[in-house]
Amino acid sequence: MLTNSEKLQREPRTESADDSNDSLSTSALPPADHCYFVWFIMYLQGVGALFPWNAFITPVDYFQLRFEGSSFKSSFESIFTTTFTLMGILTIIALQWAQEYVSVSTRIKGSLVLLLLIFAVVTLLAVLPLFKSDDTFLESLSDGAGFQFGILELCVGLSGMAVAVLTGSVTSYSSIYGSGAYIQAVVGGQGIAGLTVSLGNMLRSVPSVSNDCAGTQSDQLAHDREVVTGAAIYFGASCFVLFCCLVSFIHVEKIPFTRACLKQSEGLPPSPTMPSATDMDGMLLQRASGSSRLGSVPLLNHAACGEEAPEPYTQLAALAAPPRLARTLWKWCLSMTLIYTVTIALFPSLTANIESTGSGIAGQSDCLWSNPKSGLFGPFLFVMFNLGDTIGRNLPPSLSRVNVILALVACRVVFVPLFILCKSNSDDPLLPSLLNSSDAFPILVMLVFAVSNGWLTSCIFVHSASVVSPELRQRACTFIVLFLNSGLSIGAMLSFFTRWLMCRCSCNPFLAPNASAVN
Repeated sequence: MLTNSEKLQREPRTESADDSNDSLSTSALPPADHCYFVWFIMYLQGVGALFPWNAFITPVDYFQLRFEGSSFKSSFESIFTTTFTLMGILTIIALQWAQEYVSVSTRIKGSLVLLLLIFAVVTLLAVLPLFKSDDTFLESLSDGAGFQFGILELCVGLSGMAVAVLTGSVTSYSSIYGSGAYIQAVVGGQGIAGLTVSLGNMLRSVPSVSNDCAGTQSDQLAHDREVVTGAAIYFGASCFVLFCCLVSFIHVEKIPFTRACLKQSEGLPPSPTMPSATDMDGMLLQRASGSSRLGSVPLLNHAACGEEAPEPYTQLAALAAPPRLARTLWKWCLSMTLIYTVTIALFPSLTANIESTGSGIAGQSDCLWSNPKSGLFGPFLFVMFNLGDTIGRNLPPSLSRVNVILALVACRVVFVPLFILCKSNSDDPLLPSLLNSSDAFPILVMLVFAVSNGWLTSCIFVHSASVVSPELRQRACTFIVLFLNSGLSIGAMLSFFTRWLMCRCSCNPFLAPNASAVN
């Protein structure tokens, strides 16, 4: 029974007798995402989450100039990757408990500001040598290589922390809109980040490769200046993207559509009858075994956040604890971990050793394409991975059954022998020459590998949030990101073994006495 005050609160307010039913029904409609503006901002947040790191690992030749004459010149890539991954997973583990005390909005803004400051410092380090004269240019680059490495290592570690917080928080924030399309927007934007940087790196390499194939020796000083200029552009672009993400996120919080969805996600007043913790666990398990509600929501359902909220949960903190979430989401978490374990174990440690057969796709020899040291075949494979990953992340996440997803994820192990079979010019009798007779085979395998990575990632992020109550979706998204980072870490460690399978101990720094020898 409702009290008189509750009845008055539920009755629509009438100011005059002239108010029509049409006006009342119109005013009751929830705000809409006009022109998909919020969706595009969420997409931009996804770009900002991974664009800085992709820009960090791309200008390898720039860091080689920076660390010239030091012991870090041949090992900085492994050190940077290990630092970034380790700091990321430690941060996301701590975030599982710390997120109760810091709002998701504060975490997003704070991580964007930190990344912006980091890349402002890195950009400044790259720009300053460009003002030096030709006589002191190279000396200024490598001067104090150990100190420079320390600064950049600190920046990489802080970036790993900030990216982990940003990725988990942005994914969690997108879940408030009640439609899987907004979660997929964040995932799709992450693919665009990698594609943009890898494509820019390949286009930047074309002039120098053309000169090498033409037999002309370009001025080394001019080449080094181009390398530093390209790195400064990469880092400056990261600052611009991060600034746009920060400004757009501040604006999106003021949009009525977002404010209505935020209010809906904050929960309702307590219910007279509260379920016990055991009952709530049963509800969650029932949701996990049932069909995916988010998967059935049409793309960009503007009224999603205006739907009637289910019965509130009073023990939200207890339900959101990692052990409780793990009971419900363990299959989704295992799937996410296996995806990135396989992906990082193979790409780029193993795939970087795949060389062109020398015949190209069209069957004609081309130095610009197949030069083993500076040809475009290697950068092209990187572009193909990021292109396929972006396509997969933006495909409809139609797969919602977790058992099917887990089975497909396990099947991706087949890419280990497939990429080994792509190795050209091998004398190993175990590698059939038929499969490495054309460049088309590794390109096709790379595309399927990348599309499956992006598509399965998108399906997991979109549908894993639907097996918990709306109040727990933000926590669930952050929890899934934890296992994404776990997959990255495990894959990074396994990459040494998979690379050993390719080059037989000649290029593994832990197994080979001469780490610089590369097959």
